Amino acid sequence: MKPLRPLCPIRPPLGGFTLIEVLIAVSLSAMVLAALYSSFFVTQRAIHASEDTLITLHEARTALDIMRREVEAAFTGYDKKSKSRQEDFIISDRDFYGEQASGLSFVTHASIYKGPARVTYHVEEREERLVLIKTLTTIALDEGEAPEAEMVEEIISFTVEASNKGSSWQRTWKRNKMPRMLRITLEVPLGERSVELSITAKPREGRKV
Repeated sequence: MKPLRPLCPIRPPLGGFTLIEVLIAVSLSAMVLAALYSSFFVTQRAIHASEDTLITLHEARTALDIMRREVEAAFTGYDKKSKSRQEDFIISDRDFYGEQASGLSFVTHASIYKGPARVTYHVEEREERLVLIKTLTTIALDEGEAPEAEMVEEIISFTVEASNKGSSWQRTWKRNKMPRMLRITLEVPLGERSVELSITAKPREGRKV
């Protein structure tokens, strides 16, 4: 009698991974993915922080440039064109939690409106942040109707100082007379630090152009 042949040919066992090897591979893959995930979000946070810093610096520089132009075009006293007496040039000394928060108000020709307008800068606390606010008032607009804009969304301090001779600086001013020189300083947050930006503006009223 011939020996019986198996229905399926017998094959040598194929190589594979043990359960321990699979668990080790999965654990290593999870550790690598976690490291990459963490690194990705750290990089994203750094990029967003850098963008926020650049935006804040841009807002601060733009606000200071606008204030310089407005101060240079400011005037007080009697206006010959409108034949009316204008209000004083005003600097008020305030603070928020020990940080300087000056107020600045004057009449200027350099505004978005035709003719003179009173521009006012002050600091308000909004959502636990100090914000630099600008308000424009004209003869046709009441104070309640005056448009308001956030010039810098987050600041640490806002300092305005006036001088007649350039040596002694005053943080209060309310006169029907223009100061000879104005120094405006904005301190803004820069990550975990802060930076101060400052300009010096000279009103042109009474000066030769």
